[in-house]
Amino acid sequence: MWKSAGLSGAGLLLSASRGIFVRTPTAGGHGPMAEKKKTGRPGRKPPPGVKKPLLTSMDPDVIARIKSAAALRGTTASLLLEGISREWLDRHQDGKK
Repeated sequence: MWKSAGLSGAGLLLSASRGIFVRTPTAGGHGPMAEKKKTGRPGRKPPPGVKKPLLTSMDPDVIARIKSAAALRGTTASLLLEGISREWLDRHQDGKK
């Protein structure tokens, strides 16, 4: 008599009388031949090495206004903030040029 061992979807069957373990393919893609899942979130990302992410915290109202202003100008919030940052850096000393 064969019973499923049910070990984390490993697809193991065991015989109660013989102590035999047999690996079987499992449904749901948990076996060794399962397809790799895509990781991360979908979206546009720049090519590697071109740009780096910057995480910052802002008031939600400011974020909404930035996104709205970017949409009105047909650009993204990221490109809008990059342009504004470059302009600010041109007017202020940052140690580089």
